[in-house]
Amino acid sequence: SIFILSALFGMAAIPFFMKMYETPMHRVFHYRHSFAVHPSGWMPALRANRGLAVFTVYMTLINFAIHIAAPFYMVYMLRELNIGYEVFAVIVTLGALARIVSYKHWGWFNDLFGSRTIFIICASLGIWIPFLWLWVGDPVGAAVVPIIDCLIFSGFDLVAFNYLLDVTP
Repeated sequence: SIFILSALFGMAAIPFFMKMYETPMHRVFHYRHSFAVHPSGWMPALRANRGLAVFTVYMTLINFAIHIAAPFYMVYMLRELNIGYEVFAVIVTLGALARIVSYKHWGWFNDLFGSRTIFIICASLGIWIPFLWLWVGDPVGAAVVPIIDCLIFSGFDLVAFNYLLDVTP
């Protein structure tokens, strides 16, 4: 039922999408792409793309840390706080809504201060999210922390994508 409704809305959107104006694209590349298979070619490739290499290592490490810790929050809420699945679904939904609403504001901050500044602010705030869980002891606290998490990481995701576009040759 919901999937059929989704498919119908998707089909109804196609004519509107087809009417959107798209400026002509001019393919101009000033960068010669290469794929260094042999280890002797790794250092020149890393030197040529230093910003991208540092960004890739950072994003790998931060995403590893985030995805190692994230499943334990759910287990903590369901097992230790005895939150039911209905309340858990509401908490997840509130976090998603906070993320959606905050994208516009992070975009405004990104335009005002730049991707790098907002990226550093969001990353600096985001590392404290696991510590907030130390003080959660009830369903209200379990709802507040994911909302704060989503508010911070919506900015992080937005500027990470923008920064990736900036550092990619």
